[in-house]
Amino acid sequence: MFLVVLCALLSSPAVASDPLRGAMVRKALVNGALNNQTIPNNTFNPYAKLIFDQVVYDTESCFDPVDSAFVIPAGVSYAVIAVQATWGNSVAGNRQLVILRKSPLNVNPNAYEFFTGDPVATQVANDQTDQSARTPAAIPVIAGERYAAFPYQTSGAGLVIMGGTGTVFGIQFW
Repeated sequence: MFLVVLCALLSSPAVASDPLRGAMVRKALVNGALNNQTIPNNTFNPYAKLIFDQVVYDTESCFDPVDSAFVIPAGVSYAVIAVQATWGNSVAGNRQLVILRKSPLNVNPNAYEFFTGDPVATQVANDQTDQSARTPAAIPVIAGERYAAFPYQTSGAGLVIMGGTGTVFGIQFW
């Protein structure tokens, strides 16, 4: 689903003539094993940040691996941001996946916060499933802003987000 969204964005007339600028990262396999991340139950404030550990591509060196976030480079005015996560098995509770922004425009410029047009995906649990969220269109951005993915779940216990090809985070900008 995530790759389909990025391909659709790349074929849009406003972007098709521009070279690809952006990045994609994922939770990688480590020594052939899934690099899963356990998300604590009902951890809302602060959310547990989704950690990505493998760069698939990064044309502008905008991925900060220490913060697991995309940093908007100078000269960029608009971005489309998307995330997909593969949850582990559980039929209890709900799942939420959200992209938050750290910006000088925030109420607290040192914290990740919701923003206008913020993508939030919520679903009821149904065993293992992929979940994705993305900005509905290109959003205005400013240099230095940071965007990161945050999962939330209420299964009653810790629940994994699985490593491998199904958990990815991407940004395209111009």
